Amino acid sequence: MRACLVLSERLIENMSVIILLLTILLFSMTFSDSVMVNKVSRDKFLELHNAERRRVGTQPLVWNTTLARSSAAYAAKCIWEHSKGKYGENLYRSRPRQNDTVKLAENSVKSWLKEKPGKLGPDWPCLKDLQCGHYTQIVWNTTKTVGCAVAYCRGTNPNLVVCQYFPAGNIIGRKPF
Repeated sequence: MRACLVLSERLIENMSVIILLLTILLFSMTFSDSVMVNKVSRDKFLELHNAERRRVGTQPLVWNTTLARSSAAYAAKCIWEHSKGKYGENLYRSRPRQNDTVKLAENSVKSWLKEKPGKLGPDWPCLKDLQCGHYTQIVWNTTKTVGCAVAYCRGTNPNLVVCQYFPAGNIIGRKPF
């Protein structure tokens, strides 16, 4: 009987260790490596955003560290949907893992710029279903600042780029510029 009690106690101790290890593993899988971009990447984000803004005649954006921190905090959650927060927001994801944040800046902004409508007409029909929403957020006339971050998430598309904008664009009933 004594042997059964000792065996039961050891089993309970081992189960506690196993549960603790599984909890740690599960907890570590829900988070990502989030990166505040360095100066070179920041400059690349600004360069690409502002080149298109120059083309359409809107003022250049300025880097906003508060937005970059907010972008990093949201990117770290590795959620592939907009945050629905108080800022405008563009998301981009890709694979395989890309450790070069300058390349991710280039790829993400170029992807968003591909949404540019073929004809920039007065009614902007693409805004009705937001087929060009990433593009219009980049060039939105009243937007003044941007901040971006990168996260490396688990899964099939490990690179996640989040750029947030203030003031937000894509206001229903208004034109981008």
